Amino acid sequence: SQSYSPSVKVKAKGQTFYIGVDKIDHFFSHSFLYWKMMDGDAGLPPDKIQRMLDLGMDQEDGVWGLKCYSVKSYGDLSANYHGIAFWRDLLKGSPPLIACENGKYVQKKQFDIANYIDASLDESINCNSYDSPEVLNALSTEWDKKKMKCPADENLCADLRKSFPEGVAAKILHPRCLGTGTSQVEKPEEITTQDYLDAVSILLLNKQVPPRPRATPKSEKATQ
Repeated sequence: SQSYSPSVKVKAKGQTFYIGVDKIDHFFSHSFLYWKMMDGDAGLPPDKIQRMLDLGMDQEDGVWGLKCYSVKSYGDLSANYHGIAFWRDLLKGSPPLIACENGKYVQKKQFDIANYIDASLDESINCNSYDSPEVLNALSTEWDKKKMKCPADENLCADLRKSFPEGVAAKILHPRCLGTGTSQVEKPEEITTQDYLDAVSILLLNKQVPPRPRATPKSEKATQ
């Protein structure tokens, strides 16, 4: 239990949901690494975004997710993605949040994190996957006692599916929220920390990562 972050109640864009405080770290720090690997391209080109999303998927499929913690958080993937827009807007937005004028930074626009987050960061809406039926069943026992289900709100998932550019929703929304599957069990990938760091290094050097085949989601039928 020490590995999991507490959640906080968030009200944004007329909606109320709960997000783990670790999503704030993903929003600011993980996305900053993505922004650097994209060479600060304010146009947010779809091909560069897709490379970042694939890198995040590798992270969650491997040692930073399923392989070590038994959990794949699609909420983390969403927070990584949403944070890229913040780093773009900071200095290169229209208008930017801050700008350099006469040798000094000047605030040009008020920052509000509620403008950047949505229900896809809520893991009761954007479900997690787990590395085995045993882990899922142990959790489901407690969920059933409290009459909890995921997604907790199907309507929010329907809204989320419409809100992302083409190709993005499939990389940050769980199949249950996406409407393409029901299982919450996925097999870990044999991806090491070094594999991930190598990919990051290549992108930071502004080179494309060598293509590596990605299978369709390795899900198994979960016992409900």
